[in-house]
Amino acid sequence: MKRTIRILSLLLCLVMALPLCSCGTPELETVRGRFVELIEASYAINDIFFGAGLETYARDGEFAKEHRIYDELSAGYDAYEIVTENAGYLDIDSIKEAAEKVYSADYLKGIYTMAFDGYADSSSGTVTTARYLMDGHRLLRYAMSEEDSFDFLDGKQRRYDFDSMEITRPSRATHVNLSIDSYLVGDEDNILNVTLRFVLVDGEWYLDSPTY
Repeated sequence: MKRTIRILSLLLCLVMALPLCSCGTPELETVRGRFVELIEASYAINDIFFGAGLETYARDGEFAKEHRIYDELSAGYDAYEIVTENAGYLDIDSIKEAAEKVYSADYLKGIYTMAFDGYADSSSGTVTTARYLMDGHRLLRYAMSEEDSFDFLDGKQRRYDFDSMEITRPSRATHVNLSIDSYLVGDEDNILNVTLRFVLVDGEWYLDSPTY
């Protein structure tokens, strides 16, 4: 009987300790600086993938005409324009390098498929081309028309009130859900509270959800 009581007491202690052991959620102040850094860095990455995209040399622009930069472009790229040297990215690897400093690898998998590979919808038979491609040493961006199907942000920039940050459940040592107020630039009075996810990988935190 005493043995049974000791076992039950031990089990009770273990159960009471579980929230402390399994949770291990970091204090906000210990991750606040990194979270703010990631959110602010995500604005530029979002624009590359979901916004206006990297700047290109317009096919009918003076620079393109003067330097005849499209004369040597391979056949089949009529829907694309060459990304300018001032855009800050000269190839797909450099875009990935920047994105992977902000977002988790798991989150970026699907983004990379849409951005660099394109995809086909077997149910509807539609094919979506990649937004960015390489033609030799040239980085290209899809620019078929002014109605860019990749630009679903449509100039709407979401920003965040960092004073409203609060870690919420479920969160643990390696995954954090962050409640934070946000607004669209130009519509600052319309506050939207959102939850952003962060993941700890090899000792460093990364965004694991979009911020747009």
